[in-house]
Amino acid sequence: MTTGTCATAATQAALRLWLGEPTPQEVKVDLPEGNYFVRVPIECVQQLSEGCTEASVIKDAGDDPDVTHGSRIRVQLKAEGTGIHFRAGIGVGTITKPGFSLPIGEPAINPVPRQMMIQTILETLAAYPQYRAQGFTVTVGIDEGEQLAAKTYNPRLGIVGGLSVLGTKGIVEPKSLASWLASIELYVRIALADDAKAIVLAPGNIGQLVAERQLGLTPERVVPMANFVGFALNTVDQELGNHHRKLEQLWLVGHPGKLAKILENHWDTHSGVSPMAMEGILELAKVFGMKPSLLEKCKDATTVEAIIQQFGKTPESSQFWQLVEQRITEKVQSRLQHVLEVRTLLFDMHRNPLGLPLIQSCE
Repeated sequence: MTTGTCATAATQAALRLWLGEPTPQEVKVDLPEGNYFVRVPIECVQQLSEGCTEASVIKDAGDDPDVTHGSRIRVQLKAEGTGIHFRAGIGVGTITKPGFSLPIGEPAINPVPRQMMIQTILETLAAYPQYRAQGFTVTVGIDEGEQLAAKTYNPRLGIVGGLSVLGTKGIVEPKSLASWLASIELYVRIALADDAKAIVLAPGNIGQLVAERQLGLTPERVVPMANFVGFALNTVDQELGNHHRKLEQLWLVGHPGKLAKILENHWDTHSGVSPMAMEGILELAKVFGMKPSLLEKCKDATTVEAIIQQFGKTPESSQFWQLVEQRITEKVQSRLQHVLEVRTLLFDMHRNPLGLPLIQSCE
């Protein structure tokens, strides 16, 4: 389970104690995608003061090599004011630089975990009409989070004081090398089945959503390739070759923070084995002819999203990102013998296309 799911479970347990309910040994947490849930064991629930309770969960990431596996996730719930507000407790970082989906100064608790915690509070309070207008401050902490954060990119990215509370699906998917590669092979075979005319390779969940909702492709045509771009491309080409067929169109859909690493021939985009994409993007921007003053502003950017924000939404910016898409497409096309056309679609963290206009359907 993700850190966000642990925090949501702890929030629910702390709220139940505040309401005077029996201390739960486990709670049910609804997941963001579909009608799925997980049951999460609660380690401890306690009353800290009048109107303030705390609960903790020990994170279980399964077989995933997660830096927070075994960590204690704490949530303090304080009844005060109106609305639901979030604070960074000990071990949770604070955003200090632009380029994230949250503004500077906010605790590094991502939007999906926030929504999960808000939902569990509202649903639990639904049975208590007298408290429906009650506001809460939710403080999330991770024991030894600041020390663990030193093993991540958080300090470099501008998240200071600890880790991020992450999670888009609520559960940790297996990321051991063997399981990832086997999963990608399976996804490729499914995507190419039934004589598919077009498929999509996407590194992450947002890319998959764009592929399904904006390219008009059904979910089975989307291959979640994670960081393994080169392996996924090789698998597609090999599968096509084994069946002596050609694929009309292959789309790469994702954020340039991952896909732009291809510009410098990095085909495994994991941050542990490839550098961040900012340098390659800015080098190409210089060749493109972006204004030196704008490039100077981007020189110290810690994320590609920050560069996107600096470039803004202008015709010149759109032309630049089209160039990035073209260069990525050329690199990928040169690797594939059995794909007739490669197209690349880059978008920002808000799912806005950066360069290439979308088409209504690929089917």
